[in-house]
Amino acid sequence: MRAIDIVAPLGKGQRALVVAPPRTGKTVLLQQMANSIAINYPEIELIVLLIDERPEEVTDMIRSVKGEVVSSTFDEPAYRHVQLAEIVIEKAKRMVEHKKDVVILLDNITRLARAYNAVIPSSGKVLTGGVDSNALQRPKRFLERLVILKMVVL
Repeated sequence: MRAIDIVAPLGKGQRALVVAPPRTGKTVLLQQMANSIAINYPEIELIVLLIDERPEEVTDMIRSVKGEVVSSTFDEPAYRHVQLAEIVIEKAKRMVEHKKDVVILLDNITRLARAYNAVIPSSGKVLTGGVDSNALQRPKRFLERLVILKMVVL
């Protein structure tokens, strides 16, 4: 955590993206960030949003994080992942309207984009990797709304 504070410090009203190869500890890093936020800023409302994760990872996150953990596991359909993400953003909006600072830690934005790709009707235009050209519009709006509301997504 100290290295992140030195290299890429995070502040309120920002968004950040953790990019790393598989099996390098991104989830552990998110757990440490969540616990650091909970300890150092107890007034901040913390929501950890897990999309398309294994139940073991969800249980581990619930046990180790001092904040609200909202999850949609891999055995649930894509529309449920999308629905849960939309519910979390709406809940965060209501909290911000009540003058609360909100942090959303999202794991995994790639899986959320895949869920949006599976849910939206086909436009006929397919990008590289089989992604529909309209599929990334909703995840993009998801991130834009977070910044407008002065929330942080990691």
